[in-house]
Amino acid sequence: MKDPVAHPSSRVSITALVLAAIGLLSACGGGGGTTSPAPAAPAPDETLFVPANAWQGATPANAEFVAPDEFRRRQAAGELVVVTPSTPQAQRAARLAHIEAERDFLESQSDISSDVRELLARAQAASDVDGDTATSLTNGKRVALNGLGTRIEEAARQYRLARDPANALGVYGLSYNAASDEVKAEVPAPATLQGATLEAIRLATRQLDEALASTPDLDKTRLDPDAPVVPTATAGLQADRKHALAITLPPGNGSDNSGACRPTGYAMRYWFPLRNFVSPVKDQAKRGTCWAFSAIGAVESRERVQNNNVVNLSEQFLINKYKADWFPSDFADGGSPSAALNTAVDRNQALPDETLWTYNPAAGRPADAFQPGVVGTIASYTGACNGYTGGCSNSAHEGPGLCTKTGDDTTYCGVLETEFNGPGVAASRVRLVWSKDQTFNPYQVRALLASGVSLLASFPVYEGLKGAPGIVSNYDKKRFDKDGMLVDGDYGAHVAQIVGFVTNEQLNVPGAPPPAVGGGGYFILRNSWGCDAGDGGYFYVPGDYVTSLFTSLEALDFDGRRSTRWNDDQVTPGGTAGLAIDALGTAGFDLRVQGNLAGKFTVSHPTANYVRLTVRSDIDGNLFDGQWLVNAPAGGALFANSLPVNFQTEGARTLTITARYGTQTVATIKRVVAFDSAPKIVFEGTAKPAQGENFVVDATVTDINEVNPAGICATMVWAVTAPDVIVSGSGCSRVVRFGATGNRTVSVSANDAEGSSASASGSFDVSPPPVNPYPRIASFGVVARDYLRISNQIAGCYNNSVANNALIDLRELGCNRSILGPDVSRYLAQLGIENPAGETLRYDWTYSDVYPNPAALPPGAPTARILKVSTTTPSVDLDRFLFGSAGTSTLTTNTCTIDVLVNAPDPSRSKALRVWSGRCINIGDSVR
Repeated sequence: MKDPVAHPSSRVSITALVLAAIGLLSACGGGGGTTSPAPAAPAPDETLFVPANAWQGATPANAEFVAPDEFRRRQAAGELVVVTPSTPQAQRAARLAHIEAERDFLESQSDISSDVRELLARAQAASDVDGDTATSLTNGKRVALNGLGTRIEEAARQYRLARDPANALGVYGLSYNAASDEVKAEVPAPATLQGATLEAIRLATRQLDEALASTPDLDKTRLDPDAPVVPTATAGLQADRKHALAITLPPGNGSDNSGACRPTGYAMRYWFPLRNFVSPVKDQAKRGTCWAFSAIGAVESRERVQNNNVVNLSEQFLINKYKADWFPSDFADGGSPSAALNTAVDRNQALPDETLWTYNPAAGRPADAFQPGVVGTIASYTGACNGYTGGCSNSAHEGPGLCTKTGDDTTYCGVLETEFNGPGVAASRVRLVWSKDQTFNPYQVRALLASGVSLLASFPVYEGLKGAPGIVSNYDKKRFDKDGMLVDGDYGAHVAQIVGFVTNEQLNVPGAPPPAVGGGGYFILRNSWGCDAGDGGYFYVPGDYVTSLFTSLEALDFDGRRSTRWNDDQVTPGGTAGLAIDALGTAGFDLRVQGNLAGKFTVSHPTANYVRLTVRSDIDGNLFDGQWLVNAPAGGALFANSLPVNFQTEGARTLTITARYGTQTVATIKRVVAFDSAPKIVFEGTAKPAQGENFVVDATVTDINEVNPAGICATMVWAVTAPDVIVSGSGCSRVVRFGATGNRTVSVSANDAEGSSASASGSFDVSPPPVNPYPRIASFGVVARDYLRISNQIAGCYNNSVANNALIDLRELGCNRSILGPDVSRYLAQLGIENPAGETLRYDWTYSDVYPNPAALPPGAPTARILKVSTTTPSVDLDRFLFGSAGTSTLTTNTCTIDVLVNAPDPSRSKALRVWSGRCINIGDSVR
């Protein structure tokens, strides 16, 4: 219901009535004569209550009616601007013209980014670019986002700023102030770059970034579970800053937050310089006002950093000035934090306290507020004032409406100007630090955060960020459409405040593995979607996500002055003395077995909770570089140190352990020995051999130092005593034919990779030869159906023998001799049977898959999964033994065995045999 001032619009100014006071002069003449009165001045022309200003149709909701004289008085005093039903249409036409002009400008540039080109293409195909857009969070809450028109205006503004030497020099000066004296000595002072070209300023910025890269502890971030999550100072302006608007408005019962948020991730576990200088997470609710929340949040942080002034400023007031006066738009929420703050600076507009005009969450807006045909119209704001007691109207700016009815029953309406002339809090000019088409200087950005300068981040919202529980890990540029299908594209654009940075090395938290995703550390983003989004309102965005998917980073331009509270908060307690390391003598670890080095030395400090620790081996290289727990916090069992090591070579090594805290660095040497244990061999099986019959002897080898002990099987040397003979076999299995009855011995020896040896002897009670030895197992094993290739062309199939202790993947398909035949499994267990009488035999096969972690099983639970199948032929496809289904995602690699019982008509002649043992990849039926 308002018209623009700052850019092209249809505003029709109503000239205030100026009433000239007419004085009547009397003159006295001699002789008692009189003079005639002067003629009366003509009445001024009516300019207010005229047909052009009349309101047509139903009066605006929530408008207050006053007498015509009061309406005229307020309009003449500049407190009221007259509006008509055509005002929003004129505003919309003016804004569309502005968007079109900015689009033409961008399209005329040859060096715009691919993201901007994609944005322009989407705008070209869209039926409307003026409205906002919206999406639902994982908790079902709807949040509004900047639409195409606002994004085009921002892209054009940032394109110009990115090529503006004045902006580049301003950012350089801001970053220069954040640097140490040592860094400043390496780069040009800002004063020397006055009048320099853009390229010269960019070169100096790159030099500054390179110099900042070598700054120790640049981010000053540290693990500190005892740090408070939010400042304890009370919110609100100081008493002498509580002023009223120029017109009387009730402050309202609204709120700009949804209560105290309690993050549990990085925002809670890490101390970072701005942590205690950021206002609590707020909630924009059902309005697309992220730009106002990020702008106000940045100013609130600046006040805490520079002035120790803990303020809670009114987003509603800034929204009203932006949407009603500076960039008029009654029915579109989207905006720009930099445009808002820069205009406030240009117009010397102070920012008032939240209690002056509380934020209206507009809970009553309709469910279809952002649907085509509704968005961008008054219907989108129907019910926006429901339940809110402050000044309000069903519009983006929510400026209160005022109407009157004249004697001829004509209605006139206007919107109250909401001026604030109190001292309040000053805005700051905003500088463009980085945009998508510029070089990203990571150390410059991190130094700004460390110096107390928060960042305004603009970015498209994809499903991966919107639905993140805190850490953003999905980089796909996707969204869900109205049919629930994942498609290319974003939901709209958003602006939020970045307040901290955590490096990848700092994420190496003792007792927990580092995150599996994310490159270049994580930026800590304070959002305005309330506590239920992300991690208590915070999101942790990887550095490479920012550089690849964000649009821009901006910062408030303020000098190097800092409050006493800021300086006190940045001091590292005990940073100059007391750090010590005790190596605790020599430690031993099993070769190639993961151990924990954490308990083999101690680091102490009188006050610190965590220090920076590096551990480096002269043989194995870097073993650890990250935060290390020194004084365990009460109830801090979850923060126990862990330093896993797995030494791959035998022998002694020297470890250099270095700890850093504050200005201290201490180091010590520790001796560690990795030793090899000899393997162990045991014989398997309980079957009883018979004289003159082939008998399979299986040996199992274990070695704590070997990841795969199958290699030891290849070194095995077998021995028997005559008249016993070894018929065949390899690895850990042999076929032995005993030539005598009674107690007979089989011996075996083997060496591991380091040459450590083991040996074992097995005693077997051999019975007399059977009267009828048949059926007799002449051969056995597992084969792979492989393709026969000649000159890289498939020429047929052949069976390839699979050794014991090998690894096989039971999901694989094998070669089928019939081209048109069905798929066959690759692996086949088979027997060679001597059965001269042609007896009918049945083969009972047993597949056993041993659980890798028996200790995790419930008491009494079996330690292996066992499946059985019977065949009438002496072979079985191993695909019968797949667990679960093809849709199951859990794959397991376990020890497995294949056993068979050959059933003869006379049970006393049945034969049992372990056909094969090794390792199998299966599809798991559950996560173990």
